[in-house]
Amino acid sequence: MTAPGQLPAARTLSLVGGCRNGTRRRLGTGLGNKPASGLAAVEVRDRTVETVKTVKVVQHHSIEKPIPYRPTSTAAFVEILDDLTARLDSGRLYDRDLPTLTAAVRGVTDALNRREQAAARHLW
Repeated sequence: MTAPGQLPAARTLSLVGGCRNGTRRRLGTGLGNKPASGLAAVEVRDRTVETVKTVKVVQHHSIEKPIPYRPTSTAAFVEILDDLTARLDSGRLYDRDLPTLTAAVRGVTDALNRREQAAARHLW
């Protein structure tokens, strides 16, 4: 303890006795074999360190799929039937496809006839 107004006494370090000059160590600081410039000696070692890192990869794929055209309005149906009529008249359809088309057109014609008969009679 120091009295008020007095500075603390400086610490003095003693050297270990019996050591050679090159191997002397200062007590209390752990600075043995350090250069006199005040910098600590550093030994640099390079080594390769391998680590495993798991990375989650998310991939998004978009596939373009053609959507078949289906008419939804009367005007669209009329346009398709007019196109079919023009192709039949100009011979742009194969003869081998005519039986299939004939069956489909007969089905449409029969459905139209049934609808006209149902509309002609009164249900009440």
